[in-house]
Amino acid sequence: KRVVTVRIRGPEESIEEAKKAISAAVGHAVLDPGQANPFRMRAIPVPSPEASRNVVGRGGETIKAIEARFAVKVDVTKANVVVHGQATADFLLAIDHIKQLLADGVSTKEKVTGCKKRLLQFLSDAANVRRLCDETGSSLKVDETGDVLLEGPTASLKVLREALHDIEQGSEREVLRFNPKHYDGLVNQESAALEALRREHHVKLGFDPVRHFIRVVGKAKYIGPAKAAINMLLRSKFPDQVVHVPLASSAVIPLVIGKQGKIVRKLQNAHKVSVDIHRSPPGCDVVGTNPMGVAAAAKEIKQLSQDWDRENAQVPVPAALIPVIIGRKGANIKKLKEESGAKSLDVDRESESIRVNGEPHALEKARALIKDFVVAYERENDTMTIDPEHVRVVIGHGGATVSAIQEL
Repeated sequence: KRVVTVRIRGPEESIEEAKKAISAAVGHAVLDPGQANPFRMRAIPVPSPEASRNVVGRGGETIKAIEARFAVKVDVTKANVVVHGQATADFLLAIDHIKQLLADGVSTKEKVTGCKKRLLQFLSDAANVRRLCDETGSSLKVDETGDVLLEGPTASLKVLREALHDIEQGSEREVLRFNPKHYDGLVNQESAALEALRREHHVKLGFDPVRHFIRVVGKAKYIGPAKAAINMLLRSKFPDQVVHVPLASSAVIPLVIGKQGKIVRKLQNAHKVSVDIHRSPPGCDVVGTNPMGVAAAAKEIKQLSQDWDRENAQVPVPAALIPVIIGRKGANIKKLKEESGAKSLDVDRESESIRVNGEPHALEKARALIKDFVVAYERENDTMTIDPEHVRVVIGHGGATVSAIQEL
């Protein structure tokens, strides 16, 4: 078999790049031998190590997303980002995209002066600073004069400046993290739906194509519904990769999370998914690119909820009745516990209910007793409305009228 020797001269690193390019060219030619000059290769100079990290992304996520989206092969060295691919429009788009990432990745420094008291108070908490730096991929510190010093890639500093402005304006912000495939499916394919969602829920949406984040900014009361709507849009687009698991009660959430997050981390690592937990209404969104992993993780969470539901019940009661059910020094609720045989009865004022734990027969007995308690209370207690002008008439002189009514 005849072979051709290609002699390559130059620095060691350049020789390695050339060998990779030649191998890639041969590979493309073998795949499509009938096409004239099917292969293209372009080397884009890297301005700094920080810039190349912007192309690679966390755990290689960004470079994988580029390769999948534009159907190219990308190699990153100290000196260049080398793009290999077919001579198509996608090849040129990939080059433009990488050039922008490299430009955005050049590290710069900035100073923010004249900061408001609200912002400085927020930044005095080290946990808030860590969260901002993690979210934006930048660093910041407040100097002794109250100025904020920023450092990081150009694109990251832009996001950080926006975050600081939002905080000064009193806006809340939440970050939704996605894998590259889901981020691309939402941001690049559902832009109209996201814009409609933004207007409907009165929030601002920020997009980070490097870290695949969507930031939701606005008043606290709007952020929760907006996040739920984004997750619903994601579920509709990737029904087998994004599964919602309703939970029997908010009391199941600590069981899903585990001590210091141990259970949810184990679940995420085992099935290569992420789990987004919602408190109202209680539920979890299981997200991943492998439908089997998503289904397995969702099944485990459902099992946790079912196990809790077998030994627990939440019995709704009117808010006004909760103090009566508790009784003086807890006498009434202790009596209900003893008569039902339940392991515990806990009052949940937020959901206006009594949480019962015990065997199935004890749960049924407790439900019946609490229901009887509510019925008896409502039979002996009622309300009516009167005109404010008539209050004095009902009370009577020296309370005579109301006393007479009480003696009826």
